[in-house]
Amino acid sequence: MFTQSATHTTSSATAAARSTSAAFVTGDAMAGRYAELLGQLKLLEEEVLGDKPFFAGDEFGFLDAVLIPFSSMFHGYEQHGGFRFDDECPALMRWVRRCVERDSVKSVLPDEKEMYELHKVWYGTE
Repeated sequence: MFTQSATHTTSSATAAARSTSAAFVTGDAMAGRYAELLGQLKLLEEEVLGDKPFFAGDEFGFLDAVLIPFSSMFHGYEQHGGFRFDDECPALMRWVRRCVERDSVKSVLPDEKEMYELHKVWYGTE
């Protein structure tokens, strides 16, 4: 089970990293990246998170700490992708909200709107 979960998690994290620029490309390239990202996040949501509050169960753990920073880019994806993560991955978004309630996460997680503005400059769309 751990190996399968680790494989799904690595695959999902890779897709999220690869799709970072998805918010700043157009046409078929953007649609393909968003489809891949959503597919991987849904797999992560269904196969690894399931109905648990955190990835390891009832307690916030290592995998939660590793994955929560990706959520700061969700706003940018939604702005350009024509979808809402709450609609596409509701359990994952409940997990994001649970994580952000923690002071240890809230105090270090970048603001999603600031990240969006930074990425616009980074990718030259500003």
